[in-house]
Amino acid sequence: MKKPSGLLQRVGPRLSPWGCSCFISYPLVIGLTTPIDEQILESATKVVRACVYIDGFNLFYGMKASNFRRYYWLNLETMALGLPSQANTEVQRVKYFTARITGNPLKHERQAVYLDALSTCRLVSVYEGNYLSEPNDCQHCHSRRPVMKEKQTDTNIATEIVSDAYLDSWDLAYLISGDSDLVPPVRLVKARFPLKKVIIVSPPSRSSRELISIFGSHLWLNEDRLRKHQFPEEVVTAAGFRLQRPEKWN
Repeated sequence: MKKPSGLLQRVGPRLSPWGCSCFISYPLVIGLTTPIDEQILESATKVVRACVYIDGFNLFYGMKASNFRRYYWLNLETMALGLPSQANTEVQRVKYFTARITGNPLKHERQAVYLDALSTCRLVSVYEGNYLSEPNDCQHCHSRRPVMKEKQTDTNIATEIVSDAYLDSWDLAYLISGDSDLVPPVRLVKARFPLKKVIIVSPPSRSSRELISIFGSHLWLNEDRLRKHQFPEEVVTAAGFRLQRPEKWN
């Protein structure tokens, strides 16, 4: 029987670029480096480009429902950099989606201070929708009164995550949201880009089984993560302005 020109050496378990445990067979050729060897080595050392998309109001109301007001002063950049579990995953962009609060001057001021603090984070970009008044009918007294609601956040997130996938801006996306309205764009990414992956990160008290089930990858943004990634009490902007943590957030 003719001897094979090379042997297969089974090494494992090894971690794939996505963190799953699997056995990988490596070709072992004495005195020869094959193209397959190079491909395997390249795959093992390749940087996985990651982008983090944050649904600002979903995160805020999740923390509010969990009585986590003391964690509102959240450094989104360091929090995002702490999400990957693999050393070759590099978070390159953090996109935060929100809307400027209107109708309440104190809330507007606290949010403005926080957005100014985020401007000191190199990786963070802020995408703003609208905060509008809508009529709302009371189920008890049947009276109609205006209620303030944020608009365009879901649309902005969907637009960015899909367009970034088409532009090949990332290999791995983290979506911090528990909003099932984001199911369609995530499904589209999976259907059109089988080599890309989206990990759903659920805010406190916010989760969507339908959203999580698309890729089956899920993390919780638990209290420990929130506690570890707070801004210092005072943040200094590039222009030298000193921003203080809002007193109500203590």
